[in-house]
Amino acid sequence: MKTKNCEVCNKEFSSIRENKKTCSGDCHRKRVNTTSGRLVNEKISTGNVGAMSELFVSADLLKKGYAVFRSLSPACFCDLIVVKDNQIFRVEVKTGYLNENTNNLSIATSKYAEKIDWYGVYERNTGIIYYLDNKKKFLPH
Repeated sequence: MKTKNCEVCNKEFSSIRENKKTCSGDCHRKRVNTTSGRLVNEKISTGNVGAMSELFVSADLLKKGYAVFRSLSPACFCDLIVVKDNQIFRVEVKTGYLNENTNNLSIATSKYAEKIDWYGVYERNTGIIYYLDNKKKFLPH
């Protein structure tokens, strides 16, 4: 058993695991949230966070002149269908977190990536919306 200091609260703790960096589950979550860029600490269900992200991205696309259609099914392969200038795009909305230290945008991957045209990413810490193609390359919007 090795004695270490927690990377989050600096409290001394013992562990048999060589790579353990935190003293508790709470400190582990704080460390993971910080390294991923997740700064928001509100207690909102993941389903509500996802629905809010869809609405924020929908409103942004409406402001940009798109007609926006939202899926009724949570199991659908995309969240939005958007139309502009007779072009139709399938959009998967994700909640993302931008790590200020690495400048990496963290989002979950969609299992339907080949069936969508874009990701609309609502960055929850700042409220900025990013658009990426289905290979996760930034789109100019």
